[in-house]
Amino acid sequence: MAAAGEEASTNHAESLRNEGNAHFKHGDLRKALDSFSRSLFAQESHLTRANRSLVYHKLGEHANALKDAQRAIVIKPTPKGYYRVASALLALNRYMEALSACTDGLALKPDDAELLTLRTKAEEGTRSAGADSDDDDEDADNDVYDDDDDDDDDDDDDDDDEDEEVAAERLAAASAARAQAFERRKPPPPPMSMVPPASKPPASPPVPPPFAPPPPPPSASDCKERGNTLYKARQYEQSLSWYSQAVEGATDDKEKAVYLCNRSAALVMLSRASDAADDASRASKLDPTSPKAYARLGKCLLQLGKLSEARLALIRASELAADTPGVASDLQSIKLAEALAEEAAAHTTACEYAKAVPLYALLLSRYCAHSDEFKFRELDAIVHLGRYDEVLSQATAMLRRSMDSPNALYLRGRCMFHNGQIDAALKHTAEALRLDPDHAPAKGLRHEIKAIVSQKDAGNDAFKRGDLAEAVRCYTAALALAGERDIIRATLHVNRATAHARASQHDAAIADCTDALAVDARNVKAILRRAACHLELRQYDKAIEDYDLAADRAPDEQGQKSARELKRKAKLEKLKASRIDHYKVLEVDKSASAVEIKKAYRRMALRWHPDKNSATTAEHTAAEAKFKEVNEAYDVLSDAAKKERYDSGVDLEAELDGHGGHGGRSHMDPEMYNMFRSFMGGQAGGGGAGRSRGGRMPRSQYDF
Repeated sequence: MAAAGEEASTNHAESLRNEGNAHFKHGDLRKALDSFSRSLFAQESHLTRANRSLVYHKLGEHANALKDAQRAIVIKPTPKGYYRVASALLALNRYMEALSACTDGLALKPDDAELLTLRTKAEEGTRSAGADSDDDDEDADNDVYDDDDDDDDDDDDDDDDEDEEVAAERLAAASAARAQAFERRKPPPPPMSMVPPASKPPASPPVPPPFAPPPPPPSASDCKERGNTLYKARQYEQSLSWYSQAVEGATDDKEKAVYLCNRSAALVMLSRASDAADDASRASKLDPTSPKAYARLGKCLLQLGKLSEARLALIRASELAADTPGVASDLQSIKLAEALAEEAAAHTTACEYAKAVPLYALLLSRYCAHSDEFKFRELDAIVHLGRYDEVLSQATAMLRRSMDSPNALYLRGRCMFHNGQIDAALKHTAEALRLDPDHAPAKGLRHEIKAIVSQKDAGNDAFKRGDLAEAVRCYTAALALAGERDIIRATLHVNRATAHARASQHDAAIADCTDALAVDARNVKAILRRAACHLELRQYDKAIEDYDLAADRAPDEQGQKSARELKRKAKLEKLKASRIDHYKVLEVDKSASAVEIKKAYRRMALRWHPDKNSATTAEHTAAEAKFKEVNEAYDVLSDAAKKERYDSGVDLEAELDGHGGHGGRSHMDPEMYNMFRSFMGGQAGGGGAGRSRGGRMPRSQYDF
């Protein structure tokens, strides 16, 4: 059990030191100082001492930097430790002592470049005591923060290359060498002729000790008072380091518990409720009779949304001292917070998310400001309201604060899935489940995504092999699994519309495209597919409207240009539909040959010749109109150039551009003219009720 406890303490201290390293690298010196102080409280370490010494040096607190560095080399003499000592001494203009520290460090590692550089600076400072210390500051600024690596290397060197006795011998030799160096630096004695008879030769100054005794550190009580002063001035970040020093210097558990409560209060003001709860919990264990510790713990747990645990801590505080300040009001706050949480949960269960969201917001703002659980419930409800961008932003902020939050990973993955980022959503759910294998929302989302993608892929495969009915079935199954607002619904609707259109089910395809646009109004594929279906159904005006919409919503210039070209073609088709269909007049297919067209013309001309349809005036008039259409149709379709222009709609394009069409004078085929002349007794186009009073029909009436 003891070994397990020691291992846990070591791991905790190392974790805090790593946290301090991260803060240091990001320039958060005060946070780094706090983390290193808490690490030292958990377990003493020469590495952490050296790291904190550097932080103090950066903050300009050189006396504290010296104290930590000296403590580090007491725990374990290392070149890096002596380097920290020398740096602090140089900053304090104590050059002789800095030179001694460099010499002792070089005894351990003669080729240490940093110590050699620092020794040169110390020697220069010794020669010129008034020299500016800017170089020292520059050295500290350029110092690479690699204490862990360097000191680990020092550990290996100590273990593998030399033992404690060898190190002691080197230190002794270094001291002797330093004394000899000092003797060499003494000024030479004056000539005897210049010495008065009664005078004595000047006494040699004593060899300085390796270190001057450091100034006495402030007591734990003094540190607490300084922390209190900063706390009252609302300088909470600065107060942390003093409270940490007070905790470190406490002489008994009860005193340490008091200082932990003070630091907990500062952490609360810095919105670090979790760290504050840790300090309060440790205080309550160090001094189980302290009502203040339990009251502080209850307040922190309330802010974290751990209502049951908070109630137990506050009840314990009231048992120890019924008049403990804040306990009664915090117990009342817990009661109100539980009522809000229950009401919000009931609305969520009933899918009344719009009612649940404001309740969670009130709960968080008034009672549980740092509760990850209640924040997750609020954001999950907002997701169901379709406010994905808002949730994505807040979930990203949560991940910046804590990369190991499965709730934040799930929420971010949910929003990415809504936006159509399938692969990213799957990665987020996988990471959430790695952190918490039992995270039910992440499990559900991952299963949902995979099921939808599976059905969608099956539909795509069926479409490619021409099984349109199966494709429609798979897309329909995928739609049944997708959420009402998920962007993937638009993709599934467009895919199903394509399958419907391929099966000539254009009405169904149009309905699918409209549903896709209800989910994603800027889905240009859905707009273009619907326009094409309108064209197939000869709904030209609707097609033109959709092409206008596509041009307006296309994401780039190329898409806009393409939509405008399709709109022009739709207008052309509309004009084509409004003109006489010459193929229909002659009752031939568009692929009919010239011979087939000529035969059809003869047949239709005989059928509709006015002289054969003259029983009544109305019949004669109708036949005249039909006969004219037959001749016009033949005039166009019998001429290869005109037929090509007609088929391609060139004349209509000219009309579309406002330049008018290219007409041609109608004519009757000479062979057909002779045939009709023979049929009518030598009178071309005469006879019957249509004749004039002179017995002949005016030629101009049938001049084709």
